[in-house]
Amino acid sequence: MVVFMNEADMLARGIAEGDLVEIESLADDKHRVVGGFWAKTHSIAAGSVGAYYPETNPLLPLAFHDEKSGTPAAKSIPVLVRHQVPQVDPGE
Repeated sequence: MVVFMNEADMLARGIAEGDLVEIESLADDKHRVVGGFWAKTHSIAAGSVGAYYPETNPLLPLAFHDEKSGTPAAKSIPVLVRHQVPQVDPGE
């Protein structure tokens, strides 16, 4: 449950290594968010992130696929990474 980010991107967003974050798909088909990821600095291109599957499968819209092969375009999902808002138990 880790998301790899460029150090400059993390600094620009106020995210430190080890912060708990959530990832939101910017696809316009429906609201898709996964949480519980730890931010990790990595030598990845600015503006890009990396994460593992199947943890991030919910971010992939079914309409995102390669036109020739029909395979899911899992490596090119536009996303937003932000601090995860702590969940509040309504009973507290």
